[in-house]
Amino acid sequence: MNWIVSESVLFRPQHWGWTVTALITIVIVGIADYVTGPQITFSVFYLVPVSVAAWLGGTAGALAGSVLAAVVWFGALLAASPSVSNTFVYVWNFCAQLFFLLLVALLLGQLRRMLDRERELSRRDQLTGLPNARALHEIAGAEIARAGRYRLPLSLAFIDVDDFKRINDSRGHGAGDRLLRLMAQVIRGSLRSSDHVARCGGDEFVVLLPVADQDAARAAVDKLRTIVNQAMIRENWPVTLSIGVVTCEPGSAGVTVDGMLDRADRLMYEVKSSGKNGARLATYGPPSASPEPLNAAVEPSA
Repeated sequence: MNWIVSESVLFRPQHWGWTVTALITIVIVGIADYVTGPQITFSVFYLVPVSVAAWLGGTAGALAGSVLAAVVWFGALLAASPSVSNTFVYVWNFCAQLFFLLLVALLLGQLRRMLDRERELSRRDQLTGLPNARALHEIAGAEIARAGRYRLPLSLAFIDVDDFKRINDSRGHGAGDRLLRLMAQVIRGSLRSSDHVARCGGDEFVVLLPVADQDAARAAVDKLRTIVNQAMIRENWPVTLSIGVVTCEPGSAGVTVDGMLDRADRLMYEVKSSGKNGARLATYGPPSASPEPLNAAVEPSA
């Protein structure tokens, strides 16, 4: 999933309505400027909708808003006083107005991009490039709300890399970092495009499976473990996965992000305590709910 805020050809899609409203407001200000005549200036009032267009529409919004405002302002000025005594003065005023609006709009657009970038970095794990725990909570909260609204199933898998500490101790932290990057790449590659994966610190990953009941979650986890085991054997990494999976069936009540994470985490530790390299599944509910083990055969090391 791409968390970098991007611009479309003209406007940011999520704000196009507000951006168009800002451009319409520029025209309205121009009409008011024409009605009041040259004795009362409305120049400063063009700045507000131009700023909104730049903030919400990015560079394209800044350019569109600034040029439109300068043209509307100049048109209102000409319409209110059609007799031109000095063409240079009109051209100079138009260029000065356009330059001022462009300067403010582009600076605001640049500030917005910097803030978006900082927001993106604060939600991304720097080692693997995956969303971090903070981003996971936001994504999972939105998916829980969607699942409740449309009565859809939702599954969450808590993944721990078995024997990761031994890799760090025997091969060094640099090797451990390379393993985590590879693990993130392989896990991401085994999932659907609609699924989400995040690194929650250390050697722990969380996979969110929207519109996946327990059967679908079982198939996804089985596929994930097979692909990861094959990749680890191929790359000579002596590690496996312990996974806890919790599924919220349609109509589940009181579902929370922390509740799902806690239940899946408990299931994962049950796998670790029973020999590692496996998975346990359960529906969302109290810890006393009977989990279903899923222990695929372990492939021999190369």
